[in-house]
Amino acid sequence: MGIRKASGAAALVLAAVLASYSGISATARGTTARTSLAASATAVNWGKPVFTDNFTGTALGKSWSVYNSPYVKSPKPKRTPDSVRVRNGSLQIIGHYEKPYGYVGGGVADKTNQAYGRWEIRFRADAGAGYAPVVLLWPKGHWPDDGEIDLAEAGNPQRHGAGEFLHLGVRNRFIGKHIPSTVDFTRWHTIAVDWLPDHITFWLDGKALWTVKRATGNADYIPSTPFHLALQNDAGCDTGCKPGKNTPAQVVMDVDWVKVYAVPGSAPATSPAVTAAAYSPDGDYLATADGSGRVYVWSLPGYKLKETLTDPGSRGVNGLAFTTLSDYVAAADANGHVYIWTVAAGSLNATVTDPGSKGVRGAAYAPDGKSMSTADANGHLYIWAEPSYKLTATLVNPAGK
Repeated sequence: MGIRKASGAAALVLAAVLASYSGISATARGTTARTSLAASATAVNWGKPVFTDNFTGTALGKSWSVYNSPYVKSPKPKRTPDSVRVRNGSLQIIGHYEKPYGYVGGGVADKTNQAYGRWEIRFRADAGAGYAPVVLLWPKGHWPDDGEIDLAEAGNPQRHGAGEFLHLGVRNRFIGKHIPSTVDFTRWHTIAVDWLPDHITFWLDGKALWTVKRATGNADYIPSTPFHLALQNDAGCDTGCKPGKNTPAQVVMDVDWVKVYAVPGSAPATSPAVTAAAYSPDGDYLATADGSGRVYVWSLPGYKLKETLTDPGSRGVNGLAFTTLSDYVAAADANGHVYIWTVAAGSLNATVTDPGSKGVRGAAYAPDGKSMSTADANGHLYIWAEPSYKLTATLVNPAGK
């Protein structure tokens, strides 16, 4: 939330997706947003980080891009490469006066994008009016449509407390909470976020602060497209504040280290084989899938590729089905989940998990649009109410009795 844009990151997409996480639940159109202080993410074994930077040496590593936008017009913050340095074992992002640009700050962005995972950052910031340290995840795609995850916005000049926010949608809907003013960010603190398909949990110094669960429509704030980490110390703030007579000549944001984790079991199998295909009822789309967990949506006529969707932690897509209104496509995955994707936006709308699954072999929507069935290798057929995706019936294959 506020004045920033984490631009300049290269488009290296990391397919960090879900496989073994067992806490995922069905999320459905029609539910309401839910937030809590509970932290179900504590059950996740994140394993070893896929990326760590301790900022040793005297130069920033090649994994980062540095912002360079000194000529932007207000209210956008001016940022310069000279405002970023590595010194004394930390990344330093400096707010200061720099000729000929005036008051400037700086920022860096991780060049690798991934959907879902965990990000940990240990940082502090000098007190000083006119500058706003920010730690956030920024979308690879479009803002605000694809969303934004703010781990800490420490715009308070004394760095007492910070704001945490989730943004999503073309109208920039957002929800947020404040880290209490008793937390002094002029001292070192570790902030983190767990981002999974069904919820996001914010952490401070190893303690869960709040959790937002996936909902749908305007009540949903959980992104589903790749993001990257951005670290910024911006000149100015949401209210247009400026450095004052008591502001130090340099206001430094120090970052001790960052760690990025992929969701456990997130490396999908690789197979070029086409494993499923389905036409939408309105005749506007053809969906195809492969053994790597990817779903390709083609526009008709002309068969132009519209979207490429990747099932989290896929073991291969076995079946595809469109809803009767052609607005969603369901991908039946060998990992035991059915992923329901929004055709227009290419975003994950819901995840359904077959009980005791041995791999979902297929999915089908009823002609009246009121239910979806999933066929499982465990010998059961599951009937789910649509759009709530609540399990309403279980059928057993007679040959398996």
